[in-house]
Order: sequence, then structure tokens, then C-alpha cells
Amino acid sequence: MKADPEYSRRRNIRQKLRFYAALNQAYVREQQKSLTVGRTCSNQCCRSFLCTGAPGGKKSEELTGRAVRRSGERNSRFQRGGLQRRQKMVSFIGAGPGDPELLTIRGKKIIDRADVIIYAGSLVNPQVLADVKEGAVIYNSATMNLDEVIQVMKDAEAAGLKVARVHTGDPAIYGAHREQMDRLDELGIEYEIVPGVSSFLATAAVLKKEYTLPGVSQTVILTRMEGRTPMPPKEKLLDLAQHNATMIIFLSVGMLEEMSQILRQAYRPETPAAVVYKATWEDQKIVYGDLTNIAERVRAAGIKKTALTVVGDFLGNEYELSKLYDKTFTTEFRKGVAE
Repeated sequence: MKADPEYSRRRNIRQKLRFYAALNQAYVREQQKSLTVGRTCSNQCCRSFLCTGAPGGKKSEELTGRAVRRSGERNSRFQRGGLQRRQKMVSFIGAGPGDPELLTIRGKKIIDRADVIIYAGSLVNPQVLADVKEGAVIYNSATMNLDEVIQVMKDAEAAGLKVARVHTGDPAIYGAHREQMDRLDELGIEYEIVPGVSSFLATAAVLKKEYTLPGVSQTVILTRMEGRTPMPPKEKLLDLAQHNATMIIFLSVGMLEEMSQILRQAYRPETPAAVVYKATWEDQKIVYGDLTNIAERVRAAGIKKTALTVVGDFLGNEYELSKLYDKTFTTEFRKGVAE
């Protein structure tokens, strides 16, 4: 029977991770046996917790046993006077809306140095991974379930390997990372979250609009159409639409006809709307309209997924000037002047 190549690839990776785990554990045991901590090195040039050199180049007489020089950027298990708590081995990273230059500096540093990378391949721009280090193991989470994602993280952590879990936009918005964090908590694995630029913010940028215009809307609603994931009570689209606030609708462009019909029950039929496909990507598309024609125009543009729908009068041209820069308005930092 012919072997499944995907199964073989994953089996080889698991074997590799187990090998690294055993190697790392043996190394740590060896260092713990051979180190006697007297004091830390006072050399300003040395970022180690332990070092053979003392100021002036003389061998320190207060450090005995085998000395280990470890970079401050590595997962050091040693601290002044004893063992240090392990660094966070899993980083959840918001990769931004698409343009790799919108990835945060911190996020890029972690991705480029990671040993194992799990990224949402159906949504994250592959250019985000352009500078990963040689030998990094990369997984596409679009082909994985939750158990498989967690197993990779567990194996990597056991091997002392750094994991970058790369989500599109910001993981706090429809990122499904809470369930991953809860599993890591159960396993006692340390993690961190590095925020990213959400697609709804990138959408405002490419539209060159402001969601919170004085006299128009001071509220932004982020929501989605009900699909296989049901909406909680009082969060149906029609309930939210009663506010006539700026509305950002995720994951729903494929139901735009139904969406428009619902929204017309609360908004004026001529309320402006726009659909932005893959904001900040090279193949970005923008379609403008109102609640009577936006569905037809989006269908004509061939947009079926990976798009955000925005609705509200913020897309229009009538609004009030803000008090923030009103010369007659007194603030903590300046006194208003009379006209």
C-alpha cells in the first residue's frame, strides 16, 4: 500500500522534534550537574549569567565547574543565584491585514527567529515568512485541527524550541486563539500574544475614511452574519443595526444579498456601503455602493470571500468638525480663544 506523503512528512517532523527534546533535556541535566554558582560575571560586555572571565581578563576564582556562556536572547534556564523561570515558548502573533510591512517589528523578530512556525496559510500573506531562519519547521494550520496544532506546540516546547503561532490581522478578532491558550494553560506551557493590525483598521486606511465622525457615529460595531457559528441572543444583525452606528461585518461577504435585506430594515436603503477585498494586498479590490446595490456590484466584481463589508454614513461627506482642534475649545493643553 502506497504511503501517504503528508502523513510521512508529519511523522518525520514529530521524530525530529522528539530527538531535539531528548537532546535538550540531556544538555540541561549535564549543565545542572556541572555548574556551581558563586556569582555572576561583572563584565559589561558579557550578557551571560555565568562566564569564565572576570574584569581585566583574569579567570574568576569564584566560579567553579564548567562555565556556560549563554546569549541573553536564548531560553536561559539560569538566573543570578539559581534557576530562572523559562521564557514564553509560544508566541501568538497578529500578522496584520496582508502587506508584510504592516507586521509589527516585534512580531517579525519572533517569526524570523522561531524554530517552529504555525501559520494560517489560507489568510496570512506568505511574504510574512520570507525571512525565517534556515531549518525552521513550518506548518499550515489550514490543514490542521486543534489537537494537531496543540501537539506541535507541545512537542516543540518539550524540545526547548520557540514556536510562532501566526494569525491573520489581530488574533483577538475572530482569531480562535482563546481555545489554544486554554489548552496551553492546561499543559503548563508559557505563551504570549503579540497584537497586530486588524483588517477592519486596514479597511478604513485604504478607504481613507474615519469610522467615528462627530455628528455621524461615535460607535463602531464589529460583527458577522450568523452561519455555522450561531449568534448569541440579542446579537442578531437586525438587533445591532437598530443603532444605525458604523458597522463592520466580517466573514459574511458570501451572504451579502441577505445581509443587505436585513440592514435595510433598520438603515435607510440609500445608506452607503463598501466591500474591501484583501485590504493592503497587491490584488486588493474596493467596491462602493449602498444597501440597494452593493450585493449586485460585489457579485459583478467576482468577490466571494476574504472581504470585509462596512456600512454607515461615515462613508459620506457630511459631518461636524471635532472639538479636539476647535480653536474656541479649551483643553488641558491649550486655552480656547473667542471668535
